[in-house]
Amino acid sequence: RYVAAQTAATSGGSAIAFDGTAPTITTIPSSSFTSSNGASNKRAKLGDTITLDFVASEALLGGALRPTVLIAGKQALVSGSGTTWTATYVMTAATANAAAIGFSITSGYDLVGNALSNVPYLDTTPAPVVATITYDRTAPTLSTVTIASTHTDTTRANPTHSVKVTVHSDEAISIPTIIIAGRAAAITTTGAQDWVGTVAMAATDPSGPVAFSIISAVDLTGNAVVGPVMSTTDGSVVTFDPVAPTLLGVTLTSNNADPTRANPADTLTLKITASEPLIATPTVTFYGGVIAGTVAPVGAAPTAQWTATLLCNHASMPATAASIGFSVTAGTDRAGNALAAVSTVTSGPATIAFDPVLPTLSGISIY
Repeated sequence: RYVAAQTAATSGGSAIAFDGTAPTITTIPSSSFTSSNGASNKRAKLGDTITLDFVASEALLGGALRPTVLIAGKQALVSGSGTTWTATYVMTAATANAAAIGFSITSGYDLVGNALSNVPYLDTTPAPVVATITYDRTAPTLSTVTIASTHTDTTRANPTHSVKVTVHSDEAISIPTIIIAGRAAAITTTGAQDWVGTVAMAATDPSGPVAFSIISAVDLTGNAVVGPVMSTTDGSVVTFDPVAPTLLGVTLTSNNADPTRANPADTLTLKITASEPLIATPTVTFYGGVIAGTVAPVGAAPTAQWTATLLCNHASMPATAASIGFSVTAGTDRAGNALAAVSTVTSGPATIAFDPVLPTLSGISIY
């Protein structure tokens, strides 16, 4: 009986080498099963090439009898010679998404035709097991996109505020590039699925809705978010307003028979019309800031029209004749822009002539 690698002599004096030992696949390390993916060689997306490098215990036949290898359950392209071989497979849509990609070496023969003895050789065969490759061909989606300002009214902003775009993705993604008002946002995160881009607004930014764009982000496999993303998922909008409100109409009158004069029984009324609704009640004072007027909106606030009244019997009114003027300050629009101080009228008297002194008779004559 012959044993492996035994040599037999022939009658002519030549020798025939007998090889009865089956070849084997030597242990394949995880580093020999890789993907061409740029993000991770243990992840793959559509179009990536999976490569398996393996070594046999002895030279194997090539050609039609070259080793047969399956990657992701599909026939791989096998090249090599002798003991060193490589199998490759390009990922296609035919492979189930989010699958764990493995391999199987199913056949191979040494130079005398002995079949590989340790086939099928699977990714689960050696110890430790070869790490599989995760296949992900699906682009990540941004399931939540919102925009808000740091103002109390988060839908409005002025140059003192910042605007934030908040993003939540359906899977972990790389740091996204977020453009707000034409500038790259500073990015912060509370996790690989949650990101916030922030930009400080400037007086030179255009008035109106603040534009934003999320222009780049990829998942762990390198699939890119389909973009650019330029709208919110909840309909949120921030309106930028860098312009302070002004007073278009300012009138001061008295309910006296002569609206330019008043006595202690009269009431002064200041009517103002702003260039836009004021969210914060303006402050109105009379008589050089000594007396605060009673301010009320015309209709429901916020409104552009307001009135301020002063009862002329107020204890702080002068005891002698005086001109009563006013000052308007402190009103703000919805974006938080403050009204500039105003103490002049747009029409009518600038002050009211106040006379608290009763007339007296300087003399009485009887004729």
